Amino acid sequence: VVDLWSLLPHFCVDPRDVKVGFPPLAAILAKAAGDKRYPQLLTIICSALKTLASGVKQRAEDEEAQIGGDERDDGQERDARGDLQALSEASTKLLPSLFRIVETLHGTDTSGGSKKAAGNSDGMEVEGADGEDGASEDDAHRVPAVAEAIGALATVCPAPFLSNLFKKVVQRLLVAT
Repeated sequence: VVDLWSLLPHFCVDPRDVKVGFPPLAAILAKAAGDKRYPQLLTIICSALKTLASGVKQRAEDEEAQIGGDERDDGQERDARGDLQALSEASTKLLPSLFRIVETLHGTDTSGGSKKAAGNSDGMEVEGADGEDGASEDDAHRVPAVAEAIGALATVCPAPFLSNLFKKVVQRLLVAT
């Protein structure tokens, strides 16, 4: 299963069908990234999201800069803008999922407290919260991959949504300190 998923980042290098293919895939990616049975998928999916976001944004910017030039036709320009719009809309669903994954990897609940310190009394199963040092170290190594995917998706996310999400993150940080 993981070997098959490991191909995903390669398919995200320069896709031309993001507008059609990505919206139904986004929910699957969010669910698979949080699948505790296959923790390796998280870094693979985050790498794919980072590659996809940076590539689609770059292609849209390149084609925007070339408007009026003869190198691109109108169909390709619309595809780049459509791909960027589709990814932007999907990012509003993916970013909250990725932030929840970061909270899980850090062992914090939604109120900002530590699940380990709270004895995991909320009944939620969290990978690595059972006190095993190896799982906690693995979780800590996954956080940078998720953070990079969040950063890449934030560059294509709608500004009002990103502003609202940022406010919520800051509020959670303030509550946690």
